[in-house]
Amino acid sequence: MDESNHICDTCRAVDIAKYLSNNDPISTPLGYFQDILKNEDCTLCKLIFKALSVYTQSYWQPGKYPVEMCYLGRFSGNSTPGRIEVWFHATSKTLPDGIWGHYTVLGRIKCLDSVEPRVLQRLNYSLIRSWMDDCTTRHGPKCNPPGPNRDYLPLILLDVKRMRLCKSDRHCRYLSLSYVWGKAKQFTTVKSNFQELQQDGAFLRFRDQLPQLINDAIAFVAGLGETYLWVDALCIVQDDPEVKELYIPCMDRIYGQALLTIVALTGVDANCALPGVVAGSRTPSQSPVQLGSLILVPELRSLAAMVESSTWRSRGWTFQEGILSKKRLYFSDSQAYWHCSVSHRSEDGEENPAGQLSSWSMSPLEPQVSNDPRMRFNIYESLVKQYTRRTLTYPSDSLNAFVGILSAIENSFGWRFASALPEALFDFALLWSPMWQGRLRPREPLGSACRSPTWCWTAWEDGIYWDPWRLDSYVGKRVTLKTEVRDFIIVDKVGVRRIVREDPSLREALLDSGPALSEASELAALKVSSIDCALVFEALSLGADMYTIASPRPELSKTLSRPFSDSFTNTLRGQLWIYDSAGHHCGTLRGFTSWEPCSDSVYEFVLLSRSDQDKVVQADVDSYRDRLPLEYPSADEYYEEVFDTSIYQYKIWWALNILLVEQKGDLSQRLAVGQLHADAWDAARQEMKSFVLV
Repeated sequence: MDESNHICDTCRAVDIAKYLSNNDPISTPLGYFQDILKNEDCTLCKLIFKALSVYTQSYWQPGKYPVEMCYLGRFSGNSTPGRIEVWFHATSKTLPDGIWGHYTVLGRIKCLDSVEPRVLQRLNYSLIRSWMDDCTTRHGPKCNPPGPNRDYLPLILLDVKRMRLCKSDRHCRYLSLSYVWGKAKQFTTVKSNFQELQQDGAFLRFRDQLPQLINDAIAFVAGLGETYLWVDALCIVQDDPEVKELYIPCMDRIYGQALLTIVALTGVDANCALPGVVAGSRTPSQSPVQLGSLILVPELRSLAAMVESSTWRSRGWTFQEGILSKKRLYFSDSQAYWHCSVSHRSEDGEENPAGQLSSWSMSPLEPQVSNDPRMRFNIYESLVKQYTRRTLTYPSDSLNAFVGILSAIENSFGWRFASALPEALFDFALLWSPMWQGRLRPREPLGSACRSPTWCWTAWEDGIYWDPWRLDSYVGKRVTLKTEVRDFIIVDKVGVRRIVREDPSLREALLDSGPALSEASELAALKVSSIDCALVFEALSLGADMYTIASPRPELSKTLSRPFSDSFTNTLRGQLWIYDSAGHHCGTLRGFTSWEPCSDSVYEFVLLSRSDQDKVVQADVDSYRDRLPLEYPSADEYYEEVFDTSIYQYKIWWALNILLVEQKGDLSQRLAVGQLHADAWDAARQEMKSFVLV
């Protein structure tokens, strides 16, 4: 029904047809958000509100927030024809008290050729089947893994036709499921029921004990006309350590070889439905409106927005499941989205759903990745940073939930890992830091304790990063790393081995850069052979009690201008400063905000490596302003973050990369890494020592 007569004077003045062309970037102010919300008699106002409310924020309240002026037109100036964009800009001045920042809420209204909604109550199986077939026949090896090879991994699969577990053969086509276990009571495969679950009809008998999500996934696979489904809870014998040890490192192959991965974005646990599989499990949210000859409908949320706001996006295990899958079908409350390496589609007809696709949307581990060690490390670092922002129920899973990605990296880059650190770039990899305040994951109780060594980031909570300005480059000035440790030895359940550092492009690997590993270290390696993944090495060290470790005191600086910039103040969060015997700032520890030494422990600074970089001057910073984030430091601030420039000066190889360790008996634990000025180090008495880091 044409509703042209049910629009307000403001909307009547808008030539909507003009904005549906691709050549008019002019925008029209529509009024304030709350006024549009109140105008319930205007069909277009209601449409605009629906388009914007797709991205509702938690602080929105009728009559109060948002308060911004809304606009209609072309936000980007070159949007796809057949769309109108509506938006408003929120800033700290318009946001409620206590909320800071700025962002744009951007909704879209599109023109249809029919008043019939495209997204129905039930899933469109034939449409999804067409996406799958198109990908299989047209996208080649980028989306479709090669056939079985000598590394074929036999799997346990759920046969949805015979409703039983079975063993796969080399040519099995199967779908995999990625979902949030949550607090739902899970029916799992264990030793005691494994044989029974291999009998025909077994899962018909246990259907009432299966979570809703798994029952829906079974129905979906059958509805597609496929036979096999892989679900972690059912296809891995959960109380068999040998089986878990076999399959957990192989998640790259399990998800990478799947015909399709079903991703459940809705809900917080496995008791939630897969919307659209069962009648009544989703309600169509698109209601087309006819205005004259135009049929308009607000666009549904983009896939990017759906993923970012989902519980699935926050969990640790689902990170590698998404990254390692070549083809994914995302189930949201409103519709299903297809995503592969080549195409992005959705039930509402979008070939490329709106929204900037994030790192979860693509695999960074393609064979064509650059051979440059820095580029490869950047990929690894990006994956670590994303993963460590996610949550895990059990501390013991911190390595297991990432090991499938490590396996994929090994296959793609040819790397070997010590715990989760790449051995080829080990000197660099050791210099990770927590973003703010690192905390060791619980080491007790034994069953769920984290077993990762403290020198690996998997042992720590908080987001992890490698300081790009201190370790890579700042304003075009590249950093060179030179090792100060001749040999690192790993002692793990496999045995004792030296770490082979193969990429000299990140460091100057001098043959005489450090003493040979002494007999004492060899003996120490044998002594700790029963400990999981100990790191044994010999290095220069000195007692931490030669310095004072305390909170930053930039107000003591004679160089910094006042007041301090916001960027510099924010940089100091998550840091402790090192002060020499005269009280001068001479170094900085990162990801370390409190220092409470124990009386029965010994604390040491250990020299790992040196960094060199051409001197950064303000002209360099000024020339990079358009390429730097808002938080960039000035040239003075860049150095004052690490040392007092009125006492210590820039010189070649001034930056020592140090490790703060806590020693108890023969064993040491990592506390933090940081940088210390070489002159402050040289002024103290160092000693060559052997360390067994666990």
